[in-house]
Parts: sequence; C-alpha cells; structure tokens
Amino acid sequence: MTPLLQAVGLTRRFGAGLLARRGGVTAVADVNLTLMEGEAVGIVGESGSGKSTLGRLLLGLIPPSAGEVRYRGRPLGAALAADRRGVRRALQIVQQDPTAALDPRWDVARLVREGLDIHGLGTPSERAARVAGLLADVGLDAGFAARRAHELSGGQKQRVAIARALALAPEFLFADEPVSALDVSVRAQVLGLLNRLRAARGIGLLMVSHDIAAVAACCERILVMQRGRIVEDAPRATLLRTPLHPHTRALLAAVPPPPVALLATG
Repeated sequence: MTPLLQAVGLTRRFGAGLLARRGGVTAVADVNLTLMEGEAVGIVGESGSGKSTLGRLLLGLIPPSAGEVRYRGRPLGAALAADRRGVRRALQIVQQDPTAALDPRWDVARLVREGLDIHGLGTPSERAARVAGLLADVGLDAGFAARRAHELSGGQKQRVAIARALALAPEFLFADEPVSALDVSVRAQVLGLLNRLRAARGIGLLMVSHDIAAVAACCERILVMQRGRIVEDAPRATLLRTPLHPHTRALLAAVPPPPVALLATG
C-alpha cells in the first residue's frame, strides 16, 4: 500500500551570514518517516527538537536542504507543480495559536468559509450550509457564525481553527501543538473533538507536541525527536509501557502516568 506521506533522508538546515559559513543549524537531520492513509501519528520532543519544522517540511511549506517528501508515492514538489490547489486542499494545518491564525476583521462564518471561497467550491448557499454543518461538528451553535475572534474563548477559537481545516475535506491534518495555548481544563475537550472528527472522516493526523500525554490521547503511534532526529518510533502502548530510549523515558517521567486504556491499546 502506498503511503500517504513519506520522508526520505529529510534534512533542513537554517542559517545566514557567519552562521551559514559555520554550517548553520540543522533542525531536521536525515529523517525517514512513513505516514499511511488514516493513520494518527504523534511526534514528541522538547522545544527546538525539530518537530514543527518536520511537519512544515511534510506539508511543503518550507523546502528541504536534502532528501525529499513524497505524497502518494510522488515527490511532493512535482505533485504541487501539477496540482497545487488539489494538494493544498488535501494537506491542511491546525496551528498552535488560534488567535494568530484567525483574521480579527472577519466573522466566524467567513473564517470557516475562506477555503471554500478560494477554491470556488459550491454555490453560496451550499457554502453557507457547509459552514453551519462544520460549526455544529465542532460543537459551536449557529450564533457563533456572526462573532469575531476577540469574542471567543481560547477553546472556541481552536474549534473554529479545526472547522477551517476540515472545510476542504482534507486527507491529512498537521496539528502543531494544538492545545498548548489553551487552559488545562479545555485541552481534553479539544483533543477529544479533534480525535473524534479525524477518526470519523478517516483523516490522517500528524500531531506534534512537547506534551507526550496530549499526543498519546490522539495518536496510535508515537515518534520521539531529539536534536532533529527520530530516536524512537513505536505503537502508543509499547512506547508508554516499555520506552527504549533514555530521552523517551525522561519525557515520560515528566508527566503523570497515562490512563490504563492507553496502555492497553496500540
């Protein structure tokens, strides 16, 4: 079966001027990774480990310094050149800070509808119906359509951001620290919502976080990154129960024990 997304020897270096002459900073180093259709994969690591950079490489938002990304077996660059709109619809992102991702001048209806407008999908009435359905899917009633971002709580903003990402019926979501900006009391709600909607639609998910508990709540497989490299890759239950790498053990030691249900499922 052809992977949905695949990284082959993926490397990304940053640097300019004197830093570049010294070799720059390697954010992602020779990463090989396979993501199957509908699979939920989490990447955990400390700040600066390269996990967000890896996600942006997989979406084609930044180019690699070496190696390549493949989308359905084809180099991502070639796929984008042949059908940029189609690939962009298929690969969507839920950003870390919903406040920064939502234009404060627009109401919620326009924010959620934006992708449909850009891609010319459906009639105006069909788009309005799609927006109403998406808001209902993320647990917001019709009255939220007329609100603006400053009138929403952090959890409500992230629900709108999830609705925006789902509007184009993507095949894959990259969730970049999707709950780190939220209060602890809201995180579980948003993670549960994201997990249910992804599973119901058969969407592939790559979630990155420094919080291994958040990743374990949504992902069947967990990768651990350290200094730009993947140092462990295992099914969720295996990694939580018998971590092999010292860095994985250190990350697990920093959080409360995971629920028994997560230990029992791969």
